[in-house]
Amino acid sequence: MEPCIGKVYEAMDRTIEALKSLVKHDDKYEEISTMCVIKLDAHYSPLDAATYMLDLEFKDKKQCVDLEVANGWRIILERFDPDSAARGLIRDQLSKYRT
Repeated sequence: MEPCIGKVYEAMDRTIEALKSLVKHDDKYEEISTMCVIKLDAHYSPLDAATYMLDLEFKDKKQCVDLEVANGWRIILERFDPDSAARGLIRDQLSKYRT
């Protein structure tokens, strides 16, 4: 079984974007999209963010600029290795992996 939380995040992003064309009233769109985000946030953990960051399928999606994902990744790195030099090496390796 492979990690799939990245696929859930991506599907939710696509769903929220699709709502823009389906819901004609801005206030209704905001209400529905907020409910979607609240549901997704209820199941969020830093480990989920790290798996999304490392998912090869989404390596071009710029997860690193998403503050929530980047923060989750940072938390996992700090738990994994308290040495800041080692974390810097891991970040460099992730950059190479993504390109």
